[in-house]
Amino acid sequence: MDYPLVNIDNVDSTRDRILLTAVRMFSERGYADVSIRDIAERVEIKPSSFYNHFSSKDELFDTIIDTISKVYLDFYNRTDEKIAKATCFAQVLDCLFSELFEVYHMFIYYGVNLLITEQSRNETARDAFNNVYMKVGIDYSTNAFTMCIEKGWVKPFDARGMSTLFMNSVFVGSIARAQEDLGYGAMYNTNEMFKSLYSFLLNAVEVIA
Repeated sequence: MDYPLVNIDNVDSTRDRILLTAVRMFSERGYADVSIRDIAERVEIKPSSFYNHFSSKDELFDTIIDTISKVYLDFYNRTDEKIAKATCFAQVLDCLFSELFEVYHMFIYYGVNLLITEQSRNETARDAFNNVYMKVGIDYSTNAFTMCIEKGWVKPFDARGMSTLFMNSVFVGSIARAQEDLGYGAMYNTNEMFKSLYSFLLNAVEVIA
């Protein structure tokens, strides 16, 4: 398994159970307020067993951040292959959104929440949020939209502005999904929000071909 799954009951690896449990607990309570003992108790292992998988809580945190970054970089590598086969603007959007729904599971929803809450205290979290989650995402979608303009599929538009709107909407949706799962109440239906975002992007530009 490459990444922890949405439901901890479906995860067999103790290491992955620790990762999935920790990202939820860190997201909910903050890194400083969660101990190794807390995590071990939730995973139902002895605290000493934790050290069979991670040397410290700091290493666990860094592994979570590295995993989030890897998920995103793998996501864009896969999308490259799909977008290369696109023949119109709508297909480019389909590639971005099909991959978006594929990559987003609870580990990532909680991970984004964690990056937000910890970036003011942790440089690794701040760099991951700014450089991987936001900058890479905005740059990637800007290049994809610019390609559509250059190929004559759509009339020129502000590709970077549209990309910034796209990534910020994904960002807000991620927070809402994590908060909903934590029992804070649904801000809105995130699936419907992403569908509306797709429809908006498709209709916000003037399609030529």
